[in-house]
Amino acid sequence: MTRLAQWIMASPFNAVLATLLLGFSGIFGWAVAVPATMAGLRHGLRAGVLPLAVALAVAALHWSQGDLTLMGTVVATWCGGWALGASRSWPVTLLITVGTSAIFVVFMQTVGSSQLVKLFEQYQQVIGSLNPDDAVALKGIPQALFLQLMGIWVAMSAVIALFVARSMQARLYNPGGFRQEFHGLRMIPSLSALCVAPLLLIQLWPDAEAAAGLFLIPLLLAGIALVHGIIGRKKLGSAPLVVMYLGLVLIAPVVTPVLLLVALADSFFDFRNRMA
Repeated sequence: MTRLAQWIMASPFNAVLATLLLGFSGIFGWAVAVPATMAGLRHGLRAGVLPLAVALAVAALHWSQGDLTLMGTVVATWCGGWALGASRSWPVTLLITVGTSAIFVVFMQTVGSSQLVKLFEQYQQVIGSLNPDDAVALKGIPQALFLQLMGIWVAMSAVIALFVARSMQARLYNPGGFRQEFHGLRMIPSLSALCVAPLLLIQLWPDAEAAAGLFLIPLLLAGIALVHGIIGRKKLGSAPLVVMYLGLVLIAPVVTPVLLLVALADSFFDFRNRMA
């Protein structure tokens, strides 16, 4: 990873080439804005303009072929990178990132509704070609849930892309810096309130659920970071982390609310300092 980061940061041409390779790689397409974000974090926004333009062009091509999420991921990643460079605050960065993703969801509900309908129809056609038993179960997914899943994909892809960009940059210029930043990730009360407040919109506008729910992602990540931080300080090894991530996969409806509540409580009580 260090050599890859060195190669990307060596020249604007390398950053553009990396963007193209990621954009057409298929499985790593979500990371197409990573080179632009790395350049922007290190050298300022201007340094990332060229690879960003290429990333947007790639996303536009994907859009024309029916992949609507990549454009949202690119914009959310870049906005998050700008926020991180300007504020040096991960909580603020995460809020900006999910906020941009929420705007993308609202855009898809309104201006891009026709594109969303086409994509949903394509999804139903693909599902219909599956095993009949699976098709019946999956085809029952409503369009609102489909949009919500799209929003989660955009937001999480952008967040992971930001983590990758910052981690690779830290390997070059500040070894261990990203680990320290992630272990210290904590929402303050005012930012926690901003995460929870959009949920009130659901009572007034039920269609806002797909966008408003994204604002819980920073709290969830803060909860995960708290567990990482405590385990790192106490040197408990990787076993507790394995248990946590298995819980997130296997019993998410139980583990996710616990992490959200722990992160919310941590914003008021700062458990790390109390345990120091």
